[in-house]
Amino acid sequence: MDLSRNLVSELSTVAEICRPLKELRTLRLTGNRFWKFGLEGALRDAFEDVEWLALNMCELRWDEVLTSIWMVELMVGGTVASVVYEGEAC
Repeated sequence: MDLSRNLVSELSTVAEICRPLKELRTLRLTGNRFWKFGLEGALRDAFEDVEWLALNMCELRWDEVLTSIWMVELMVGGTVASVVYEGEAC
């Protein structure tokens, strides 16, 4: 799903859109300016099957991204990085 360059400011909004999409594997959020990137409560499982995420031009800090990782591959700035995060996502 491509939700790039929208006026989305909270990851919870994206989670509400994506939550019913159980087959969602790829998510592009490029160009959104998130001011709240964490997830709380029932929305934490909204991206459990997402394997690839693009966050180009979102102006996020690495600590925000790394504490919210839930997928296997992450694309930032055109570079794909495999990420394994064993902690609980925020």
